[in-house]
Amino acid sequence: MQKKSIHSGHRNRIKERYLASGFQNFSLHEVLEMLLFYGIPRKDTNELAHRLINHFGSISAVFEASVDELKEFGVPENAAVLLRLIPEMGQAYLNDKSFSSRKRHNITKQKQMIRTAFLENNTESTLLILYNSKGIALFFGIVLEGPLSSSDNFTQKIIRIAVKYNAVSAVLAHNNLSGIAYPSENCIHDILRIKSEFAKVGVKLNDYYVVSDNVLFSMAHSIEFREIFFL
Repeated sequence: MQKKSIHSGHRNRIKERYLASGFQNFSLHEVLEMLLFYGIPRKDTNELAHRLINHFGSISAVFEASVDELKEFGVPENAAVLLRLIPEMGQAYLNDKSFSSRKRHNITKQKQMIRTAFLENNTESTLLILYNSKGIALFFGIVLEGPLSSSDNFTQKIIRIAVKYNAVSAVLAHNNLSGIAYPSENCIHDILRIKSEFAKVGVKLNDYYVVSDNVLFSMAHSIEFREIFFL
């Protein structure tokens, strides 16, 4: 009973520090220790936090470890799931904050949204943004994982989404993990076909971004490709 009281008092002191000033004066192991409070009730998590950071090398590596890796290290399943949620919840928060402002998107905001979406995305994927006639974003999300394809399945998928949201314009972005931020010949062919299919349902393809190593290449704003989007 005494041991439980000691741990409870320590947890309350940590929580009060956080409520007073956030993580401003916390060490990284204290940040992890506090998070573990909510996955491991009534147990000292200070030592575990130290061991996890020492083992994985950093708090970010702890968050990126798989549930199985964490469980093998002695972390209970509920706490392991909680830790694994952190980077994905953070990404969901950033995506929502970027999108839900519902403001007219200039090119700077557009690039910010795309960078945020691909920040923690280690899978080659394609992102779609749809707009109404006032330039307000109606849809923002990953629509393909893997190499870009203008096959009927992919093309029809994005057409259906555009029609569902009654969009008038669209932007596509592709994170090219194996190359540079520049469209390939196959990519250009795909874009021309997608642009044509969008036009059949009254949607204008405004831009296509190629992303690599956080570098964004806007085809619509490049001298060599901009005529594709203004024909």
